Amino acid sequence: MRSKVFSALYHNRGEFVSGEALSEKLNISRAAVSKHIAALKADGAVIESVSHKGHCMTALPDRMKDCYVLPLLKNKNRISDFIWVDTTDSTNIALKKIGEQKDEITVLTCEDQPGGIGRRGRSWASSRHNGIYVSFLVKPDIPPSDAFQITCLAAVAQVKAIEETTGLRAKIKWPNDIVSHQKKLSGTLTEMSSDFDGIRFIVCGIGINVNQGSSFFTGEIASKATSLKIETGRSIERLELFAAFIDAFIGYYDQFKLTGADAFMDVYRSGSAVVGQEVNITSGNQILSGMVIDIDKSGALLLDTGKETQRVLAGEVSLRGKDGYV
Repeated sequence: MRSKVFSALYHNRGEFVSGEALSEKLNISRAAVSKHIAALKADGAVIESVSHKGHCMTALPDRMKDCYVLPLLKNKNRISDFIWVDTTDSTNIALKKIGEQKDEITVLTCEDQPGGIGRRGRSWASSRHNGIYVSFLVKPDIPPSDAFQITCLAAVAQVKAIEETTGLRAKIKWPNDIVSHQKKLSGTLTEMSSDFDGIRFIVCGIGINVNQGSSFFTGEIASKATSLKIETGRSIERLELFAAFIDAFIGYYDQFKLTGADAFMDVYRSGSAVVGQEVNITSGNQILSGMVIDIDKSGALLLDTGKETQRVLAGEVSLRGKDGYV
């Protein structure tokens, strides 16, 4: 029922809706309406309540709960399960534990993940109620060698959602980061469970820096990371961004199942921060240097080393800038 109260206020955002009208429309008591309004406010919604006028919502709840997210989705019928928890060590770890029992598309999100992990086992610093921390479980019929394409899919979905909701044109730093002004806005960690018969499931985890202020990024991380709030100069409605991201992810995923990576690789290339750039690529103990001339249809980098063109499937890219590599 809270979802219906939220939807009624959301679709009349900026206007007063009387408690009586809500009561009649939803067939609940005025006391129940007041109870749900109080719960919305407790979850961060800004609602002005005035006698004889009703309730006017001017800012959305700041929690990624299903009762707020699902009403905003165009593709909500494609979600088999939406799980919200206040805190978990890692959304990827939590979803992998139940992956065998879940159907696609399962979404697990939280407000804080103190044990968040990035690529190569690195930690991911989260900020409670300021970021988006989510993992998707999918079960595509693809060979394990193509699982990396889900990372590419998540990247284009993020760029699309960020531009739609904030106007910011972020870039994709191969293989898994979204950047603005050469600073990291988000990271993606894609993991799979497979056997000799193929992929059982894939879990794709994403952490997006949304409303962190500059004081959150201290020490070495200050020169490497940023947030949408810092980049745009204003606070962002996490709920609208999250809903736009989920819709974009599902939209691209459904196309992917029909046509493969062709569904989004042109978008991935056009949004690349590395094509046409001099880079270092670190893979294990090896460092490759050269110019990125393209990204092929599988998501691999094509690197001109000056001697040959190499196809690079894995590694960590550093862009060559004025002050070294970033």
